[in-house]
Amino acid sequence: VEGGKKRCAERNVLDEAQSDTKAVFAIVTVSKEIDTGDPTKAHDALHPCRDCRTMFRELLKSGFLKEDTIILNANDSGEKIITEKRTLKELLDLYSDDIS
Repeated sequence: VEGGKKRCAERNVLDEAQSDTKAVFAIVTVSKEIDTGDPTKAHDALHPCRDCRTMFRELLKSGFLKEDTIILNANDSGEKIITEKRTLKELLDLYSDDIS
């Protein structure tokens, strides 16, 4: 968000879900964007940003998210919707270099 603090959809939804949900089994994101700022991790649909991945790791530790939670990222910028589906563990493993 230009000129303001970024607040991702993933964070908004998971913050709200924690107030009345015991666990989340799937997270779906849809965006026309694909660039998360790391050209070494090419993909066809926007992956959650580093801040969201950090939040996912914290929610995984707390038990609110599970390693087998489904992450479905969709790109709706073209005539055909492109999707990438993986488990939370697979996504976090892809970005294991987040953790220093």
